[in-house]
Amino acid sequence: DLQWADEASLRLMHNLVKQSSALIVGSYREDEVPPDSAFGKLLIEVNALNVFQIRVPPLDLSAVNILVSYALRMSQRLIRPLADAVLKKTNGNTFYAVQFIVSLHDEGLLSYHNEHKRWRWDLDKIHAKKISDDLADLLKAKIECLDADARDVLTLAAGVGSIFRESTLQILLSIHLIESE
Repeated sequence: DLQWADEASLRLMHNLVKQSSALIVGSYREDEVPPDSAFGKLLIEVNALNVFQIRVPPLDLSAVNILVSYALRMSQRLIRPLADAVLKKTNGNTFYAVQFIVSLHDEGLLSYHNEHKRWRWDLDKIHAKKISDDLADLLKAKIECLDADARDVLTLAAGVGSIFRESTLQILLSIHLIESE
């Protein structure tokens, strides 16, 4: 998601590309990179530096069918209608497709039935399900479904950064609990 990188990180990447022979792999969504953005300008610059780009198109029905089949451990033939619905709702965005499948389970539209030893779903409700085109909205809705304590922990963790020790979070949580009393 380089389209969301800050300018300092982009400058660092640019210098690495110019001054080293390291292999640098990054990803971004073309439709979220305006040409006048910091990353859009960087792309123009690095294209002149012998950078090799691989465009990964959205998943097609066959790929979504394989993804859903693998996730549910069911035959591709049986899950084809569900895969078709997932494709239509997510436009083949891999991350969005996975999150959509998880949200179907969370909302009870996709559930495992022990007695039949298989997954079941309600295609009519899945087709009727309103979803945002914006992945951030989907993730925000998932967070809003959490209880207040879980949201507090996520807030503290987000403030620490993407990498931290559990002990650091425990200390912060202890301080937070003391302050909230």
